[in-house]
Amino acid sequence: MSPPKKLAQRTPPLPSPSDPQPSTLIAQPSPSPLRIETDVACTVCGCVCDDLSLHFQGGQIVRVERACVLAEPWFAALAQAAPPAAFLGMQVATHEQAITAAVEILSHSQAPLIYGLSRSSTPGQRAAVELA
Repeated sequence: MSPPKKLAQRTPPLPSPSDPQPSTLIAQPSPSPLRIETDVACTVCGCVCDDLSLHFQGGQIVRVERACVLAEPWFAALAQAAPPAAFLGMQVATHEQAITAAVEILSHSQAPLIYGLSRSSTPGQRAAVELA
């Protein structure tokens, strides 16, 4: 009988989006009071994990618990400096200017196309359909 063959070293498998990670520090905490939201639904992928905990300080996410490898960078990007509220053409616009422009466009449309709501909540999607 021949000796058993030595198995080749295998690399560990990549984590799947559903593999929860412990806790990820997203931003440095500020001196303002800490607020924790539990049972938060994540809409990064189709799994819609609903057991995340988000830690906020000063209105900014500072820590995420139980986020997968897909959600971590997404939440980290949310913690970065906020982009302008809106653009009209290539110009920065205020929230009010953007809403006024959207009302003008939608009021003249006959069959508006609703697109880009993959990360929106169900009530937000319903509101968009109702506007159409």
